[in-house]
Amino acid sequence: MQVVESAAAASHRLPRRVRRTRLPDLASVDLKLGTYFRAMRAESFALTALCVYMTFEYLRPQGMFPVIDVIPWGLTTIVICTLAALAAPSGASGLNIIDALCGLFFVVLMSSMLTAYDPSASFAQWLTPVSHALMFFSVRAILTNPNRLLLFTISFAIINFKFSQYSARAFFRGGGSAMGAGWFSNTGELGMEMGIMFFVTLCLVLALKPFAKSRRRWLVAFAVFPGTAFLAVLGSGSRASQLGVAVAAALMLIKPPQLLRKLIALGALVAAVAVLLPESQKERFRSAGDDKTSQSRIAYWDIGKAIIADNPMGVGYANWVPYYSRFYRSQSVIRRVEVSHNSYIDAFVELGYHGGGLFLLLLATSFVVNFRTQFRLKHRVDAASVITRSVARGTNLSLLATCIAAFFMSVLYYPVFWLAFAMTSAAYQVSRGLTGAVSTRSSAKPKLRASRSTHAAAIPTSA
Repeated sequence: MQVVESAAAASHRLPRRVRRTRLPDLASVDLKLGTYFRAMRAESFALTALCVYMTFEYLRPQGMFPVIDVIPWGLTTIVICTLAALAAPSGASGLNIIDALCGLFFVVLMSSMLTAYDPSASFAQWLTPVSHALMFFSVRAILTNPNRLLLFTISFAIINFKFSQYSARAFFRGGGSAMGAGWFSNTGELGMEMGIMFFVTLCLVLALKPFAKSRRRWLVAFAVFPGTAFLAVLGSGSRASQLGVAVAAALMLIKPPQLLRKLIALGALVAAVAVLLPESQKERFRSAGDDKTSQSRIAYWDIGKAIIADNPMGVGYANWVPYYSRFYRSQSVIRRVEVSHNSYIDAFVELGYHGGGLFLLLLATSFVVNFRTQFRLKHRVDAASVITRSVARGTNLSLLATCIAAFFMSVLYYPVFWLAFAMTSAAYQVSRGLTGAVSTRSSAKPKLRASRSTHAAAIPTSA
């Protein structure tokens, strides 16, 4: 695989410090951890800050090690990440429809806090939407080329591996469902996150196969990331997450070319699941709709529909619990007040018809935009295009699995949706740059300050 330097790189000789850190391939297509770490060091501080924020937001190490729990790590790291994104040389190439819809949704959400049934309940949780908005901005501002897309996706896989390997080991030990941390401390949400990891890493590892220099290293990566994530989904015991992964996997496989081989693979996968899945989980599927959990969810959904009918403009962000407690507590199917267990009902109840409709439009647009990214790069075989296409494909499949799981969980304000929207937007803009649809300011005026990231990890144009 040959590296072709850009015209800007050829126009002047790079400093010796930069030449020493030059990478032979696009980030880590050789699947070596050493190449990955060298590529991270060669990139801008903003990318490192983004990965650090994701670590504290997803893993919550401050909860595992109380000695470091001395500051609000999530807020601190996202502020540093945002400032780093603002200070870094801009490689952004304008806005797209996902950016506009996400911006409009956040405006609707923040406006609902002012007209909420209980504004104090809304303002008590102001940090969640603000953090997600800053995360969306940071992802869009930082992931402006295939190198950074790949490095961030690998970092995302490494972060989630903490959950997947523990859950996979618990599944094999027969010790029941494993628990996560933070947003994913519940087994249902953990299973949903493991489904996201499964599709994102599966598409990436499959895309890297032609570029991997060692078949054994590629097989290890396949087992370590999508392999453990799949076992974690099975071990979570979450019917919603398992259903979402099953539907997305079926749609991934049941399409040409080589349809017969894919059908055989799907049959083998179903057989393996039937063997590995404990009898207790099979019984939960058989009793779906009739057990106590299903009946309580149906009751909450019916009440949610009644609240929507009575409040077409919504009761306000984070106001399901206070409104339900005031008017529907006597109809509660259990003693304590729970969430609605349906993200779409949450959107319409709290944000009204306009907010819920905007959320559905945002989901539909994200699927379309990811398909456009894949179609634009469909016939390109260079590593940069293959990686970008795989990120868009993995994001679409994981978003589909999340949408199905979200029908049975209240995860509207979890970071999973907003990270998916940000990755959708970033991959789309990168694909436009690869095909010459846009021209960035950084390419028009090369700066020595930006050479540390753009030249130290040169992008191969052929494989």
